Amino acid sequence: MGIWAWTSSAEVMIPTRKVKKAYEAIASAYTSGKIRKSNYSHELAEKFLTIKDMATFLDFQHYKFEKSKRYWKITYCDIDKMNDEFCDIFETIAPYVREGSYIKIEDEAGQHLLMAFDGKEVKYFGDAY
Repeated sequence: MGIWAWTSSAEVMIPTRKVKKAYEAIASAYTSGKIRKSNYSHELAEKFLTIKDMATFLDFQHYKFEKSKRYWKITYCDIDKMNDEFCDIFETIAPYVREGSYIKIEDEAGQHLLMAFDGKEVKYFGDAY
């Protein structure tokens, strides 16, 4: 299930020292089924199995990011549809994301959603999705 949506702005900051753990959490969540796959064909699911690090995962998802000595910053999430998988990914890495990070999303109906990170979890504000 999903609704057409796009990222209007994003600043998801992951301290460099936590990037590996964040990726390991994502890989584990996909393996266990905690992340609900909504867009993957069999071919894409097989491709995901070859991903071994956060940079490759972010590239695979078409998320734009910048790396510095202190932080990896996700600056754009290329989404066509707002769906459970997208939310599950960010809920999974929320404990590794710096407090104050966010993703702003707008949907086809002109509604907005703010995904706000508090250093432990992601909280949702708005009327989209």
